[in-house]
Amino acid sequence: MTIFEQSYLALNNEQKLAVDSIDGPLVVVAGPGTGKTQTLAMRIANILHKTDTDPSAILALTYTDAGTRAMKSRLTSLIGNSAYYVPITTFHGFCEGVIRDNPDIFPISPSTSPISALKASQFIEQILLSAKISKLKPLGKPGHYVRAILQSISDLKKEGYTPKTYQEFIDQEYAKYLELKSELSQTSQLQQSKNLLKNQELATIFKLYTEKLKTSGNYDFDDMISLVVDAFTNNEELLLTYQERYHYFLVDEYQDTNSSQNQVVDSLASYWGDQANIFVVGDPNQCIMRFQGASMANFLSFQNRYKNAKIITLKKNYRSTQNILNAAHRLISHNQKTSRLQSTTNKLGNLAHLVFKSDTDELEYLGSTIKKKIEAGTSPKEIAIIYRHNYEVEDLRRVLDRYGLNYRIQGGGDILKDPTIRKLIKLITLIVELRTKIDDLSLFTTLNYPFIQADSLDIMKLTRFASDHNLSLWEVLIEDKLLVQANILNLPPLQSFRSLLLRWQTVDANKTATELVEVIFKESNLLDYILKQKDSHLILARVNAFFKEVKSMNQSDHELSATSLVKNLILMQEQGIVIKDIGALDDVEALTLTTAHSAKGLEWSYVYIYKCIDGIWGNNRASHLISLPPGLIAYNDTTKKDNNEDERRLFYVAITRAKTSCALTSANIYHKDGLFKESLPSMFLNEAGLSPKLIKSSSQKVIASKLISEFSSDESLFLSSLIKNFRLSPTALNTYIQCAYKFKLNNLLKVPRTKAPYLAFGTAVHFALENLYKTLNQNKKVPDLDHLLSNFDRAIDCEIMKEPDKKNYKKKGRELLSAYYNHYKSTFKPALWMEKFFGYGKSQILLDNDIELAGKVDRIDWVNPNDQTVKVIDYKTGKPKTQNQILGKTQDSDGSYYRQLVFYKLLADLDKSFHLKVSEVELDFVEPDTKGEFRRYTFVITKEEVENLKNIIRDMMKNLRALAFPRTTNHKTCLTCDFYTHCYPDGLPKS
Repeated sequence: MTIFEQSYLALNNEQKLAVDSIDGPLVVVAGPGTGKTQTLAMRIANILHKTDTDPSAILALTYTDAGTRAMKSRLTSLIGNSAYYVPITTFHGFCEGVIRDNPDIFPISPSTSPISALKASQFIEQILLSAKISKLKPLGKPGHYVRAILQSISDLKKEGYTPKTYQEFIDQEYAKYLELKSELSQTSQLQQSKNLLKNQELATIFKLYTEKLKTSGNYDFDDMISLVVDAFTNNEELLLTYQERYHYFLVDEYQDTNSSQNQVVDSLASYWGDQANIFVVGDPNQCIMRFQGASMANFLSFQNRYKNAKIITLKKNYRSTQNILNAAHRLISHNQKTSRLQSTTNKLGNLAHLVFKSDTDELEYLGSTIKKKIEAGTSPKEIAIIYRHNYEVEDLRRVLDRYGLNYRIQGGGDILKDPTIRKLIKLITLIVELRTKIDDLSLFTTLNYPFIQADSLDIMKLTRFASDHNLSLWEVLIEDKLLVQANILNLPPLQSFRSLLLRWQTVDANKTATELVEVIFKESNLLDYILKQKDSHLILARVNAFFKEVKSMNQSDHELSATSLVKNLILMQEQGIVIKDIGALDDVEALTLTTAHSAKGLEWSYVYIYKCIDGIWGNNRASHLISLPPGLIAYNDTTKKDNNEDERRLFYVAITRAKTSCALTSANIYHKDGLFKESLPSMFLNEAGLSPKLIKSSSQKVIASKLISEFSSDESLFLSSLIKNFRLSPTALNTYIQCAYKFKLNNLLKVPRTKAPYLAFGTAVHFALENLYKTLNQNKKVPDLDHLLSNFDRAIDCEIMKEPDKKNYKKKGRELLSAYYNHYKSTFKPALWMEKFFGYGKSQILLDNDIELAGKVDRIDWVNPNDQTVKVIDYKTGKPKTQNQILGKTQDSDGSYYRQLVFYKLLADLDKSFHLKVSEVELDFVEPDTKGEFRRYTFVITKEEVENLKNIIRDMMKNLRALAFPRTTNHKTCLTCDFYTHCYPDGLPKS
């Protein structure tokens, strides 16, 4: 008996019926684990067994490369080498072949590959820079819409739209809008007008992008299908050639095909009419590719085209235990009536909803539980963690790395987020900066890399010496005599690194970017550092993937320099373009990390579904930067209910990947953007009939960084010497309270760095207002607006920032200062002081005789000269705060603004040379709020508030003198901190 015959006997009745139905149209509804791939392969084998059809006349189309491999493998096991002659391919693979084999029809070189995501993004950026675009090119963020533009163009192409037909559609929509405009509310008018303008600009970009692809001889991924659809429509001879070539058609995962893919199949099968030998298999309950243009209507439209189509439903499940199937059925029944799957095993599997106090506990449970399971003998290949969004893999990777677990990322993660790759990119960036000006913070961060082997005390000394002598770090590093003056004890590592940077600069000038990266990798000690890591094989795999990407860029641009390479990498990170990281190699035993989308068609004995909370699984709050008009794309016209039906199907797919065990995890509190947010379990858990089980974490809580920094005795002496002569200002106090580690870098070591554009803007605004009052004091007359604006222009022109930033901030500054001047012009009066310094020069201010204080206030005005009372005014150029935010009474505030005002009152009270009494303090926001209104807040500081501040200062100085520099646990502040990538190169920790 042949393998085919044995396999045929093993089929159930429904599978046999599908395999034996060779001729005519057939729909097979195959739920998860019902033997879909086996049925497909057996049907192909049966066609070859019962007919004289040539293997090359059977076209099998799959949705993914993984599906192609699975079907080829299964067919080979059934019929041997004949399987290699059956064209089994993805839709894109088939269309790419048509394009390649017909160069006379398609104006594309046969050697040309689809354009990369990077190149496509570069094309859109170039179009935005040259075209008259405003809505899709916001001021200050010209690349903000690049990703959304490419996604929208992709959506349009999947539905068969060309630039011409899309423009016609938008013109019709605009005409409808004008006709109905008078009936719309003002809000609706604004919203619809804004969306239509965006779509008008998108139509322009779509046209220019298509022209750019054509003139450059390129095509993108979606063009592979649309070009073939157009050719089949307009070239009868070409279509007939392919119609005569194929007699049988099989389409896998039919529920996930989109409009243009269906057009390819329909064109090929149209030769045979409604009796075409077309076999489609899929499951409406697993339609999870709506974002790719897939539609639940596929099965209905198939039956409309092929009236006599047979429908066969496979009901026996060979994968999961019955209790897992029952939960999946309860869940999906909330969408539509569906057949219940019957397990072929009598075993009872494990199915549970596990609830944790925090996301840290949830992650720790996954890491520790999986490690124990593997140590007990379970093959890692039988374990998978399924998550909803690609970005969620980063937290999982970190915990699995810590537990020393090998993993494979299905579909690939992003190696640009790997800490080692980021270090390598930082080194390349330094080479680029050598040509102009090295960023001090980048150099400081790099010097602290362990493989550079520089002494930490020497880095501290170098940094402080540079600041004290108004030099950059590089200016000190390049001169041995300055290093000696800085009292550097271990010179060789610093000298060696300096020499390497200069050598690499020469390599960059004379070699390719690929060669430069290879040289840096070999000469920087990075390789030795990697080999000492416990997961060195994973890191090396990521480095190898990075090299391949650089080589690919170099092949596209033979003149690729380090400068161009860094620009490309920055663009990739900005636009979410990934370099895929698959994790462990195929020959390594590894568990699987996968999104639910990538898990389709796969199975594991033990499945963990991660982060099963509302907003992640169900009630997804995704927003669209560009909203295509209703009716343009069917899958976009969805309600919240429709979206949840899609999400429910996705959750159904996730659950039905499990053979014997499925653990669905959630936490009550999640750490996001520096804040702890309470969460609710996904509604799908309740729909599946799962009761929560609270898990108390028994594992030791992981602290990502030590709260108290540890120093050698020499380092302690050095830091103590800096603290001994330290004068505490309001800003320094606030910095220490916010993050003591930042205080160490910023206020003690004084890491040199370029002033941020928003700070430079604030400086220019302060300068303009200071000069307004100086002139007012001198002339006893309010200067005109031009005086204010010209001083602002002069100040901002002196600031160092990129020209686009300077242009944007100059425009913003002139607008807000004009509005400020016009609003307050009648209230301007001479000031008592502008830029009043406390605690500088001979005026020493001491608290408790040993804590030196200092500060600078923007302006002091008289309140009442008779009783010698004054008001301290502090300008703020940021977004206006509410009074409660200033006082620190809201969740998003820390009271730093008010603490600063109290500090000014304390300075005035303690300054023996200042004989006036501060009776009021005022915050003056120069920028109007969202309603266009200006805000000033006046406060009277109480004695209790001053005494409370004194105690805060005493405690702070006590900790400072004890060399306590804990990093903040409010990680929201880290996201906007200059030292973010220095402190957390691999992203924020969970805490």
